[in-house]
Amino acid sequence: MSYINEVEKGKKYPKPDKIAQLANALETDYDDLVSSKTDKRVQPILDLMSSDFVKIFPLEKFGIDPVKLFELFSNAPDKVNAFISTLFNVTRKYQMKSDSVYRVALRSYQDLNDNYFPEIEAAVNQFKDKNGIAGKILFKEKELRKYLKDNFGIKVDDKGLKKKEILQGVRSYYQKKDKILYINGDLKESQRNFLIAREIGFQCLKPEIRPYITRMLRGQDFEKLLHNFRASYFSAALLMSAEEVVEDVKRFCQLPSWDGAVFLDFLKKYNVTPEMFMQRLTNILPGYFGLKNLFFLRLAEENNLKRYEITKEIHLSRLHSPYANENNEHYCRKWISVNIIRRLLANRSLKKGGKAISDIQVSEYWGTDNEYLCLSYAKADEKTGQGVSVTLG
Repeated sequence: MSYINEVEKGKKYPKPDKIAQLANALETDYDDLVSSKTDKRVQPILDLMSSDFVKIFPLEKFGIDPVKLFELFSNAPDKVNAFISTLFNVTRKYQMKSDSVYRVALRSYQDLNDNYFPEIEAAVNQFKDKNGIAGKILFKEKELRKYLKDNFGIKVDDKGLKKKEILQGVRSYYQKKDKILYINGDLKESQRNFLIAREIGFQCLKPEIRPYITRMLRGQDFEKLLHNFRASYFSAALLMSAEEVVEDVKRFCQLPSWDGAVFLDFLKKYNVTPEMFMQRLTNILPGYFGLKNLFFLRLAEENNLKRYEITKEIHLSRLHSPYANENNEHYCRKWISVNIIRRLLANRSLKKGGKAISDIQVSEYWGTDNEYLCLSYAKADEKTGQGVSVTLG
């Protein structure tokens, strides 16, 4: 009975002699049990179960037992089939590739955990204690290089990438054989610090599968995307101590009125980019303040302010307005995420400087009852001059 149970759950696959015994006991033909022809109503289920998606997608990360999923498919094939067919049709219609599905799944994984991961925070604290840097706030690149070398024997090379044509434009590449982390020397110190700290994260968290290049390539599986995120989380947590950011948030919220200069000072305090700081807040606010209804958006202008595109987004608790879609969405020019980019580029054209600016707005979104307090930074891309804003709602 236990063997039959394992066959039914897809754990074991009987050999011909066993199939013959089963056919005899069930008073049916051998061919009926091994037929390659399937009822068209359940074919989508078989397609899904035999696809690469199920093989490489870590269902257990979402608390899903693959065996129980198989049981669900077996017990209600018609209902499940209708659902799967709908998913297949949607992905085909919008030509969604596995990369897109995995990125959506990663955002769902972040949402499932409120984008706060105590085990990674603990790993950061353990690393700090080991190196006697608990309580340290501002990290210099020289220090981070030393931690990487002393703890893991990895050297940092900020000149080698330019010599490799295939790696032109890449931010970093880790060569495991020679234990060398190549980083783009043209990046700002804050960006280089993030990449070095991220490599420390990879070494501390020890994932079985990881990317070795900063830019995630098409076709890479969910595990690499997931562990890239976890190492990036480690990096942000190392550069911006949770305890210190919590105290900064408390002090900032006690100000009698909005002060953008104080908000900008946080970037100098931690030597980080606006995007790094805002994303760190998406960990701290849910984890320490219980604020879980929030979104993070990165908006970039294109074609001389004629078009805007959401290039990165995180939604916690549910999908919030606004969000990116595939229909060339136009965004209200009064919305802070758009308006702050226009102001940034206007300052630059008037020679008032092109440094980062920040602002705040209470935003109501048309057609919904949604109202958010939006904090936004804007800066110009160093290479293209393109205006970019990051907003926490």
